[in-house]
Amino acid sequence: MKLKYLLIFLILSFSSKYFIALKLNYEISDNANKMFELGNYQRAKELYRDKYKKDLTDVKTKYRFGVCLANTYDLEDAIKTLESISND
Repeated sequence: MKLKYLLIFLILSFSSKYFIALKLNYEISDNANKMFELGNYQRAKELYRDKYKKDLTDVKTKYRFGVCLANTYDLEDAIKTLESISND
């Protein structure tokens, strides 16, 4: 009987950690850097696009925007964006 309760406890504790991790990975944020680090390149691309339009001289933003473009399969624009960094 104790083994049954122990097994249920272990399953619940591991599954709750799994679902918490899923929530963190798919969390939607207005922080472009956070979205980039979590691998949510679609959301990060939107945020970096807005940041880049406000400050065209920020190389880090432009680079990360280019990486997001590449990771969302917008390869033509990604190449243009990343090549323009090396030309600056």
